[in-house]
Amino acid sequence: LRIDDTLRPGVVSMPHGWGHDGPGLRTSRSASVPGSNYNALVDDTTDLEALTASPIFNGVPVTVTRTSEEHP
Repeated sequence: LRIDDTLRPGVVSMPHGWGHDGPGLRTSRSASVPGSNYNALVDDTTDLEALTASPIFNGVPVTVTRTSEEHP
């Protein structure tokens, strides 16, 4: 988490990535540094774009909570 004063209040921004950790994928090199995958945060059976039926990529409501762990 990084606070960024250039974002509007109430906005969360996350870099997009595919994660490289799906079942049956042969991506051992990519899987060693999987990165983020915010597709895992949405329900791909209901959260779909109306025109393309693709999972939504923006406008996803989120809640940010503090963990009990400290991270650098």
